[in-house]
Amino acid sequence: MICKNADKINYNVDIYFSTKWQLLINFGGQCWSMMSRPERCTESLRTNVTREECCSDGSATTAWSPKDLTSGDLFFWMSLGGGVTCKACKVSCEGVRCGKGMRCILRKQRPACVCSPACSRKKRQMGEVCGSDGRTYKHMCRLLKRQCRKNKQLTIEYFGKCQKTCDKVHCAGRKTCLLDQVLRPHCVRCQGYCPRGSIGEYVCGADNVTYSSSCHIRQAACAKGKAVPLAYRGKCKAGASCENIRCRKGQSCLIDPKGGPPRCVTCPNQCNVPKTTMLCANNNYTYSTWCHMIQDACKHGILLEPKYEGPCEETTSQQTNVIPINVFDSQDHL
Repeated sequence: MICKNADKINYNVDIYFSTKWQLLINFGGQCWSMMSRPERCTESLRTNVTREECCSDGSATTAWSPKDLTSGDLFFWMSLGGGVTCKACKVSCEGVRCGKGMRCILRKQRPACVCSPACSRKKRQMGEVCGSDGRTYKHMCRLLKRQCRKNKQLTIEYFGKCQKTCDKVHCAGRKTCLLDQVLRPHCVRCQGYCPRGSIGEYVCGADNVTYSSSCHIRQAACAKGKAVPLAYRGKCKAGASCENIRCRKGQSCLIDPKGGPPRCVTCPNQCNVPKTTMLCANNNYTYSTWCHMIQDACKHGILLEPKYEGPCEETTSQQTNVIPINVFDSQDHL
């Protein structure tokens, strides 16, 4: 008798809360980006929205709760209370809109967008490729999948395994192999000519040669197959020093210990921390990023340059995390 009454009470409670939830969905509530654990949310998207408004974005992870919380309540439940009770907008893949190169699948009975880039058999059979992140991929499809998973732009530098020199790099079309400032090879399209309007904007290269413009120093780099850093703006002058050259605002002047021209460098305030290989600088210190090497150079006022990619064989280590280098994105190079 007691068990029967208990079952009846539980049934009535379920009906009560289910009905209450249905009545509340037309009123303002809280929209959440995802559920952190079953029926609990901690990452707020919007406040004072109906369930229909919240769930109209087609996301596989969006969730909604019927009560619009104050900022104090939000802080408590998100930081201390283990999350707010919420319900997922989608329980199947129907109506779910995934991004480019993704598709919806059911994972643990919940819809999820997974990376599934369109990739033909031909692309799989083209062999290994070197990505713009310095990684070797078994084929192009692996690169496309990583691009999707990491949500960052990845391109093919060249076909074949990633190399440390240009000797074995075969660039497609009219591209030329060029070593960047961390001595990593890239396939680039060299400019055939420089616009007339740029002539007269003299720059002094780290090779102590005066070039008519930044365009001309890039041309020279392509011809040499190696980046030519820009030392300072204007014609190269005899006896140049940090006392008699003018760097741009935000730049610092560094002394070249090898006797080269002084170098105007933009000193980074903060370095990013993606994971990639380390580099060995000409002071025999190992740095995990080009960015941190430049920071150290700025700290001491003395120019540092990479000797080779990877840790020094016997060094003092200055390890942080590596940032990707793009020789054409820097104003201090080429």
